[in-house]
Amino acid sequence: MFTRDRSKFIREHQIEELLLNAQIEQEIGLDLIEEYFKGPASLDEITKHAKTLIEKQTDPQVIEMIGKNFSECIVVKNQQEQKSLLGIARRLLASSGIVSMKSKELQRAEELFQQITKSLTK
Repeated sequence: MFTRDRSKFIREHQIEELLLNAQIEQEIGLDLIEEYFKGPASLDEITKHAKTLIEKQTDPQVIEMIGKNFSECIVVKNQQEQKSLLGIARRLLASSGIVSMKSKELQRAEELFQQITKSLTK
């Protein structure tokens, strides 16, 4: 039986693998990002973990890899949201100027990605 702590550890390990190895695994035919987002998955968890991993890294190539994989996570989550009923409603409301078209979760992720991009171009 899984305890809550063990389940959290497994989830964190899955996110770390996704951020560090998704592109490598995709080359051999395994799409870790698609697998992760098949079920209900929070982009906020990935955003927090990406931020932590980047703060620990000094190698620009590893940071770039995390950025690329994180970017792909944002794309997949954005596509999922656009296809959902909430996404359709958000687009309709955004066209009339009532709400933002993107969720707060996506906005936070995109802000971190912009920070990653800026740090790599320095």
